[in-house]
Amino acid sequence: MNCLSTLVLFPEGGGQPWDTGNINGVPVDQVYVKDGRCVHRVPAKEGEGPPFVAGQEVVATVDWPRRLDHMQQHSAQHLFSAIAENYGYDTTTWSLGEERCNVELVPMASPEPAAAEADKKAGKGSKEKSVIPADVLEKIEAEVNEAILAGLAMTPSFAKPGTAEWEKIASKFEPGQMPKAMRIVTIAGLDMNPCCGTHVQNLAQLRSLRVLSTVFARGATRVWFVAGDRVNREFSRM
Repeated sequence: MNCLSTLVLFPEGGGQPWDTGNINGVPVDQVYVKDGRCVHRVPAKEGEGPPFVAGQEVVATVDWPRRLDHMQQHSAQHLFSAIAENYGYDTTTWSLGEERCNVELVPMASPEPAAAEADKKAGKGSKEKSVIPADVLEKIEAEVNEAILAGLAMTPSFAKPGTAEWEKIASKFEPGQMPKAMRIVTIAGLDMNPCCGTHVQNLAQLRSLRVLSTVFARGATRVWFVAGDRVNREFSRM
């Protein structure tokens, strides 16, 4: 295990996989946080000692294509979730897979008792009420791509206690769970959320987002999507 004084490779976190790359040419196959420190795992060679010693100066290099892909997918998720929220859907979780990503969306508010009773009498189950209608999903996708074309800025910063940003972010946490310092990522005029991940500087760098499919799972609508360079790869296979 190797720890560096300066962080170059992103460790796994916030739903985003770790960066790969190398240290002095030695490949790094995993980066993670342990006991508050960022650990870089390198493959051990049988019969050889550790490749580095404490205090040694090294050069760390990131696998840029992988980093850029993760930036595009993670930023696309923030954007998609922000637009979906405008249509009344909260994101409960998301996943950045090797080829496709998904978000799980649920209605932001439970139906009023009278409406719930009417749905019950009409034979509508919870699944029907939770699945996002196809026309709404099309509108969300269209607005996402409009925001990409607009090239809105995407900016990381640290929220300070007592500021409006801090209060807004604090509302997303349970009492007593708010950390002392919070990194936030803002999409200009559209969204602000706590996040430790890597992101594009401008939504135009996403190029486009395409919804691939949906499925009802765990009481939510799971939406599969791709963004950035993955769009071309996805549809070149068709």
